[in-house]
Amino acid sequence: MSAKENWDRQWDQWDRDAGGVDVIASDLVVTTREGAEVVEYAPLTALLRRAHQAFGIEMVFVSEMCGGEAVARPGTEAGALHALHAHGVLACMGPVKSAAFHVHTWPVITGDGLARGTLCLRLPLRAPLDAQMESALRGVARLIGQWFESAAADAAQSA
Repeated sequence: MSAKENWDRQWDQWDRDAGGVDVIASDLVVTTREGAEVVEYAPLTALLRRAHQAFGIEMVFVSEMCGGEAVARPGTEAGALHALHAHGVLACMGPVKSAAFHVHTWPVITGDGLARGTLCLRLPLRAPLDAQMESALRGVARLIGQWFESAAADAAQSA
């Protein structure tokens, strides 16, 4: 078998194996306490503003849009990409923009098991995240998930 024939055979096998993979080209969308890149996410801006007032922590919600529709992915598939994008956004926020920090993330998962995005927050490098604060921030992620479920229910009802 020639190298070309071998390549063609491998390509055909890969093509069959990858047949169930759904690749979606999407845009990352950021919502902060100061505003949302997508008008429909304005209620999340208010939620992030209240969370910032309560905890004094900069946080953003990173999600994806494709063709004007929110992208939902299985589990936490996009969390690393969201966290990387959030790191850049969070580096430009807050009173001390150049201070060293680390990013904590929580997936926003709705009742159907799909991730709607990632809640990301910025903490000073030496500031630990205690269990009580982590629990509260997981609650914020759940509230965002409930907002998505409520918006989906409203859309289904009006359709």
